[in-house]
Amino acid sequence: MSNESKLDRIIGQLDEVIDLLRVANEEKAKRKTKPKADQTPSIATFWELYSIAYEWRYKVPPTRNAMVNGLCASISKRVPAETYKELIGFFIRQNDAWYLREGHHLRCLVKDCETLLTRMKTGTVMTSGKAKQIEQQSDSADASRAFLTKKYGGSNEPRS
Repeated sequence: MSNESKLDRIIGQLDEVIDLLRVANEEKAKRKTKPKADQTPSIATFWELYSIAYEWRYKVPPTRNAMVNGLCASISKRVPAETYKELIGFFIRQNDAWYLREGHHLRCLVKDCETLLTRMKTGTVMTSGKAKQIEQQSDSADASRAFLTKKYGGSNEPRS
């Protein structure tokens, strides 16, 4: 085989490798442009609404990092997008001691998501003081029921 034909064969092989690399790079570029899980419209919408509410309350923007992105993804799987605005507003206005201590961090919303949804739908705002008051009333009712049952007999079961 002559040197020229060897050279043509090598050039042909190099052209093939270059074509393969170009195709691989194009596929890689396509994968990079696909939205990541933390950039789906639902998560982006949630983050935007939370940021606005957080900044309203604390006068500074919230921190965003990988953990926060994961929390946003978690919420977006558990809450319908049409309730984001109402739920975030409800959450950010809560004066529960834990929420205040944690600066209304998203981990609080994730932990209490379903509870907050229920409270939001029923218009119930619960604070530790209110919870203690309800507990004391319940204790008083239980004590009264026990006293009356002991004095007059009958069932100790609460009436429905």
